[in-house]
Amino acid sequence: MRPYPCEFGRLGGAIILILSLACGGGGASDPPAAAVVLSISISPGSASMASGGQQSFTATVTGTGAYNPGVTWRLTGEGSLSSATSNPTTFMAPPTVGTVTLTAQSLQDSSKLATATISVQGGAGNLSIPLGVGVVLDLAPIPSGTFTMGSPAGEADRGDIEGPTHTVSLTQSFHIGVKEITQGQWVAVMGSNPSLNPAGSSYPVENVSHEDISAPSTGFLARLNAQTASTRPAGKVFRLPTEAEWEYAARASTTTRYFWGEDPTFSSFPVYGWFGWNSGDLTHPVGEKLPNAWGLYDMAGNVMEWCQDYFGSYTATELVDPTGPTGGASRILRGGAAQDHPGDCRMARRVSAEASLRTNHFGFRVVLAWAPAMGACRPVSNPDRKTF
Repeated sequence: MRPYPCEFGRLGGAIILILSLACGGGGASDPPAAAVVLSISISPGSASMASGGQQSFTATVTGTGAYNPGVTWRLTGEGSLSSATSNPTTFMAPPTVGTVTLTAQSLQDSSKLATATISVQGGAGNLSIPLGVGVVLDLAPIPSGTFTMGSPAGEADRGDIEGPTHTVSLTQSFHIGVKEITQGQWVAVMGSNPSLNPAGSSYPVENVSHEDISAPSTGFLARLNAQTASTRPAGKVFRLPTEAEWEYAARASTTTRYFWGEDPTFSSFPVYGWFGWNSGDLTHPVGEKLPNAWGLYDMAGNVMEWCQDYFGSYTATELVDPTGPTGGASRILRGGAAQDHPGDCRMARRVSAEASLRTNHFGFRVVLAWAPAMGACRPVSNPDRKTF
């Protein structure tokens, strides 16, 4: 403790003792805290992604004093990085499958580092289904697995209908559209283009209702299944994704607000999607932004995507292969649109609309699976069930 120097003075014959706490008696001030890097972590700490896909990784550096928060990145295994010094950085997966280790090392203290393990898989399972001359529907394989659905109570921009979070297991793998259904694909199946936004074969189709897509015999899915009877895998059919399948595929093993991270200021969003701040309130050709780790484009923004489910409230019950309520007044849409605030394009964001409603915000992508998902949510009956 510094000494309290004394000063004496007189006021009206009285002696006044002044304790000078501030001056420190002319002694030296406390030395500045040493600049020390304490730890580094990487988010996500592990990832599973399709060959040829891309995934963003962020390093968080903690320390004391005026420490340097910078890092350098390096890979052990195949693949490449968008930058060896930028934070976050983007990993571009190779065309081959395998395991890659990503390391972040402190620029100030080379002994401080963190690693993330990346499993590259699934690219060989991609499917391309011809729809007509020059028109192809590309589908990516999605593995079975378990994830946490919904958003936690503290997530920024969260809506009440996004919780409570609950564990969901999908026991069957499936294929999902690499991109949103385009105007060119719609016309190849339906013969006319209902879209209100800019016309072009590579733009997402919009202004389509759930009924336009799923109506028996006359809807897009019925006609698509009839048209591809001899070209799609035997025993599998096209349908809309369930809400759980959509979120599981969109997250691609991540748990953050977006598949690329929390992005609290939305600074990274323009790299991954079209939304109200960069789109001019219009849709854009599909696949122009970076995909998620499973190779899926436009999972945030461009058009909202119809899901199969009727709207229903969440509970905390653990579920296996949920398909939503068996009936209701409205259907679910996910993903946000080109006209939306970025907070409305989060992975857990839910919107419901009447099945007959058409707007230039609404589009969709398809799933190819063994059979149409039907019925209500199935709760877990075995608490010791293996995680897939």
